[in-house]
Amino acid sequence: MKIDIWHNVLWSRYKGRVFSALHRKAQASGDLVHFVQMAETDGNRVGLGAVDLDYHRYPFELLYRGALNAIPRWRSVPYFFWRGLTGRADFTIIAGYASAQDWAQLLGLVLQGRPRGVFCDSTLGESRPGRLRAGLKRFFFRRCDLIFCYGERAQAMALHFGARPEALVTRCQAAALPDDYNAAVIPELRAHLRSPSPSFLYVGRLAPEKNLSRLLSAFARFVVEQPSARLRLVGAGPLQLQLVREAEALGITDRLAFVGGLDQHALADEYLAATALILPSLREPWGLVVNEALAYGCPVLVSDRCGCLPELVRPGLSGLAFDPLNEAALRDGMAALAGEDSPSAVSCLSVITPFTPDAAAADILDAIHRLRGC
Repeated sequence: MKIDIWHNVLWSRYKGRVFSALHRKAQASGDLVHFVQMAETDGNRVGLGAVDLDYHRYPFELLYRGALNAIPRWRSVPYFFWRGLTGRADFTIIAGYASAQDWAQLLGLVLQGRPRGVFCDSTLGESRPGRLRAGLKRFFFRRCDLIFCYGERAQAMALHFGARPEALVTRCQAAALPDDYNAAVIPELRAHLRSPSPSFLYVGRLAPEKNLSRLLSAFARFVVEQPSARLRLVGAGPLQLQLVREAEALGITDRLAFVGGLDQHALADEYLAATALILPSLREPWGLVVNEALAYGCPVLVSDRCGCLPELVRPGLSGLAFDPLNEAALRDGMAALAGEDSPSAVSCLSVITPFTPDAAAADILDAIHRLRGC
């Protein structure tokens, strides 16, 4: 069977791991998978580092150099329509449903009657309101044979916008861990490296949707009760100067560290040392940093707007969820995870162990085989 899989940007390391695993499985099953990467990166990721091809151990076609959003639509839309109209794959997965290129490709595939699916990463919390947008999503989803969703929340979104239940495929979301990662040594490493005083960690862009101002305010309240507490922000973004000023106004400058970007091994040390990872986002399709933290035995305190609930956030085993608009709930979550009953490294690992690139690849390939009767 010939399968075409399209993806938006080569920059995504986690997709590199999943597609590499999918390539291996396809070779073993006698399938031919052709991967198409639309561009190297996009505007949100420019400045976050170059593409690391070590994660992409599979053959792929790269359509455009540079950022995807820099490609003129007059140039890309007709080309994507032509690729959909002339494609000869037994099954094609479209990268998404939001861009004009996605729609052009869908139209081409529909016109020639080719079986097709789409990757669906979003949740209802991310969906923009409006009858027109809702109608467009319904049209797109109803014309896909399979819809590959991350977890329950993505499935709920697809169903809300008219997807057929039998078309839904739950696919595993997997982080891109280093080649030398070894889960067996994590509990001992964490016991040795974990900070003796409360030390909270944020990893991601310093951007408005990440709700970091409320995180700083909640942390300032926590410091009143735990003066030795620390908060470390790993990442970069447009809000950094504003957050520095807010920290000064809250009187927590000496408790807060802006770490900047880190490579994977340095980031692993941060997870191993932290009391908990905090992801306070107002919207988040999934939250891969939660996968990463749990893989290093680090409990998580996660906004209930994130797509990785309920799969990865399990009270008593991996961490807690909270309302990102409730500052007191965030502070209480910090206190709970800094206490003696915080989840252990072993229980965190038990939750994350099934979420591997191999499992993610199997979810995709097995669903296509079932549809095609292979």
